[in-house]
Amino acid sequence: MMSDKTEYTLKRIQLSDLKLLQIIIDQGPVWHGKIKRLFGEENGKLMLLRLRSRGLVSPIRHPNGYYRYDISKLGIEVLEHFKERDVVTK
Repeated sequence: MMSDKTEYTLKRIQLSDLKLLQIIIDQGPVWHGKIKRLFGEENGKLMLLRLRSRGLVSPIRHPNGYYRYDISKLGIEVLEHFKERDVVTK
């Protein structure tokens, strides 16, 4: 059974958000520069804002001063739900 927050997130998530979550699963935590390179400057910024505000990714501060973004438990749950429905593509 899914929580209310998961159901809310499932209704509003975009395909590009799912692709980023899959990249984080495959490659590990990513930094904002890589996200902006893959999805564009403006789209990358908006995507990070959406995912952080919904609790799907969380920032991890590294000793060099930069943040990397890793997937949260809620993000894994959302991604698994869409994988069951075969929505995520590489």
